[in-house]
Amino acid sequence: MNCCILKIFFYSVLMNNLTADKKIVPYEVKYRDDWRYINQQWIEKLFILEELDIKHLMHPEENILKGGGEIYIGLLNGKPVGAIALKHHKGTRYELSKMGVLPEAQGHGIAILMVQKIIDRYNERGGTELFLETNSSLKPAINLYKKMDFVEVLAPEDTPYERADYFMIYEGG
Repeated sequence: MNCCILKIFFYSVLMNNLTADKKIVPYEVKYRDDWRYINQQWIEKLFILEELDIKHLMHPEENILKGGGEIYIGLLNGKPVGAIALKHHKGTRYELSKMGVLPEAQGHGIAILMVQKIIDRYNERGGTELFLETNSSLKPAINLYKKMDFVEVLAPEDTPYERADYFMIYEGG
C-alpha cells in the first residue's frame, strides 16, 4: 500500500472518530489521578517505573505544565481512558511523551486522536522539532507513529529513560 493511500485511510479513520463519544480535552487537576493511572498501568505492566516517570506522573503541573508543556486526556463516553503530553524543551523543540490508552479502550481511535492533537499543538506553537523516545517492543505504538509521519532516528547521546531504545522525530508538514 503506498503512502498516499495510507494517509487517506488514516485521515478517514480520524474523521470517523470525531464523534460525540470520543474527545481529547486539556488536562485539569480533576484528571491528575487518571493521568497517573493511565500511564502507570502500562509502564508497570511492561517495564519498571523510573524516577523520571514518578516525577512526571505524581506532579504533572510542576514537571510538565510549568515548563510550557501541555497534557491532554482522551475521553470515551465521558470516561478518561487515554493520556498524552507535549513536553516543551528548549526554544521550539518539543517531545511527544507519556502516551497511553487503557486496555479496554484500545481500538477506538483514541491514540490516533491524541497523537494528532499533539501534532496540531506542536504546529500551532511553531515547533521545529518534535521527537519521542519509546521501546522497540511497543510495536502497535511505533506503527501508529510511523503512520503519522514519525521516522526512526539514531539514539541521542543522553536519554533519560533506561527503557528507551527506539527514537523518532516527526517529519510531517
